[in-house]
Amino acid sequence: MTQFPSEPDSSSTLITAIDGFSLNHPENHHRKRYARILPLESSDPKFAQVEKLFLKGWRHPNKPKHEIRAVFKILSSDESLELYTNYKSQVQAFNLLSRFKKGANEQLERTFVSKDSVPESTRRLVHPRHDGYGSKYVSRNTTRVLLLNRVVVGRPHNRRHNATYVNQPPAGYHSARLPGVDLNYEETVVYRNDAIRPAYLVVYGPQL
Repeated sequence: MTQFPSEPDSSSTLITAIDGFSLNHPENHHRKRYARILPLESSDPKFAQVEKLFLKGWRHPNKPKHEIRAVFKILSSDESLELYTNYKSQVQAFNLLSRFKKGANEQLERTFVSKDSVPESTRRLVHPRHDGYGSKYVSRNTTRVLLLNRVVVGRPHNRRHNATYVNQPPAGYHSARLPGVDLNYEETVVYRNDAIRPAYLVVYGPQL
């Protein structure tokens, strides 16, 4: 947790913010104070980070590559972020002791929640390349939206096949990775609400 002066001339009053996705973070106050969703300029490094991830992950050989049209940063309360950062710290500490080199293994991933295919206590995630999940419901020329989340993947348990009856990872693991055997694409499943927080809302569509 970091602290920032609330006013340039203030010597006593401090604003506390968990991280850059906090409503209380000073960099999120330069537009509309306490707005939950902030548009990013195309020149913003965070916009470039999201765009690079999106383009790198596009693996549809029979589809023309889409383009990013807008990126919005999603802000959360410190109360919500504190649960996330505490869990991330716990996973980091656990993996440090178990010598898992990736630590908390925090990643940006797109959310796909399937109530019929996974237990309610899990969160099913797919990478940005998996445009195919929603494409059959919309026109090819339709602008689409995806949600990118910060995810504490921790140490993933690699499974060969889907297992809808599983509601927690094996001991020593924090998530499950499923390759495209039973599923169309590789997916990640996390089992804790505190393992995921929204980060960016991405608007994309066919190149104009």
